[in-house]
Amino acid sequence: MDSVVNRTLIPRGLNIRIGKRAPYDYLNELRTKQNAQLATCLESHLMPADLLTEPIWNSMFGEFMAERARKIYALIEHYAITPLNEMAKTYGSDGEIDSEEQALSTPTSILNVLDSHWVHCVSSRMARGKGKGT
Repeated sequence: MDSVVNRTLIPRGLNIRIGKRAPYDYLNELRTKQNAQLATCLESHLMPADLLTEPIWNSMFGEFMAERARKIYALIEHYAITPLNEMAKTYGSDGEIDSEEQALSTPTSILNVLDSHWVHCVSSRMARGKGKGT
């Protein structure tokens, strides 16, 4: 699935080696061969650390996406939405949230905007001949 929620920064070669393998399989291989601290890395990428210990995640992609979306939204809410009124007061607005800002106050609406932006960036990159855009 091509979604912001399903993105993380990994080297291209590693992404190719992973291919379509199940997360439990390739993550455990990475942990044993390359990164003993992988559980910590997963958490810093807003992914559940038990991806390493629970093969059930292999069949729970929708739940994985929902959990990661909630974590991403929590960060957006903490750093952007919660301080919105205070920023508006500080920088000269009346502190009221307008309808456009209100429309971005749910996880789904924010992720839809992020996904739209992602698709636009990939399309623009491909149009300029910069490859696949990933």
